[in-house]
Amino acid sequence: MRVLIVDDHKAHAEGLAELLSIRGCTAWHVPDAETALADLELVGVEAILSDVHLPGMDGYELCERIRAMQKFDCVAFIYHTASDEICGRRHGGDAFLTYPVGIDHLMSVISGCIARRVPEKRLEAVGLFVDVA
Repeated sequence: MRVLIVDDHKAHAEGLAELLSIRGCTAWHVPDAETALADLELVGVEAILSDVHLPGMDGYELCERIRAMQKFDCVAFIYHTASDEICGRRHGGDAFLTYPVGIDHLMSVISGCIARRVPEKRLEAVGLFVDVA
């Protein structure tokens, strides 16, 4: 799994990336939403873990922008934040986690969110081939 972490707290983001890497993910972090959007255009990503409170554009707007681009429909977006005031699903996210979160639970949520997005794309691809025949 390729996971992009968007968090302006460098120590937290580095630790999370390291834990995910130990679990077999390719994980890296960026400090803000603008950099995340640039990375998303250049690198294949299966999941994004984003803080809500970011400098400049917040996590909600980042998610809205990503959801507005059809080419990123299969990218899971997971809010990972200390704030538990608002449910991320109301803002286009696939999950909303407040930390601290155990790595086993985090891996389960990431895998589940990716699985919910990817099968839809596989079914669409199969439908295209069925229609051709």
